[in-house]
Amino acid sequence: MSVDDDYSESEDASEMGMPPATMPIEIGKMPALQEKRKKSFVELHYLDTVENKSSEGSMSIPAATTTSLGYMNLRGGSRNLPVAVFGGPVVCVATKSQENDEGSAHFYTRKSDEKGTKASEYVATGPTLPFPDLVVWDDDGVYCAVIAHNRVAVYLSEPPSFVFMGSVRVALPSHADSRITSARFIH
Repeated sequence: MSVDDDYSESEDASEMGMPPATMPIEIGKMPALQEKRKKSFVELHYLDTVENKSSEGSMSIPAATTTSLGYMNLRGGSRNLPVAVFGGPVVCVATKSQENDEGSAHFYTRKSDEKGTKASEYVATGPTLPFPDLVVWDDDGVYCAVIAHNRVAVYLSEPPSFVFMGSVRVALPSHADSRITSARFIH
């Protein structure tokens, strides 16, 4: 997200008291009426596929469009700025502190009684995690691996619960500084 991003008029934008495309935005700060309590946020988008029929032969060209789900407030107030968002059945947002170079991450799940697709329906769940290098989901969206440096932590997702299963360091003592660059669940 950049300061020059345009914001289209949406239900969520008007609910927050924002005039569309007129308010300059500080990166990581939610444009809201409550200027005293600026919070870090991310804007969630949904990738919606649309099938277009091509006039050239019998080929179809898939297209996609994004739909804004609105803004999701992050844990930690304005002290931490979002750096990475890892999608999946449970959203993981990695943040870095403004005061130092330390980072952390939190998981965000939908409220158990919500069925819609608005960002405001997500709440933080679980403890603060170390800043992840990678977040990987299994094909069924049940198991999640959070990878930081050379440690892999595995979680079980059974909405609305998100349960820590265990963790393991995946490196020889002589290679303590090594990092995991990719992972996949095989079962």
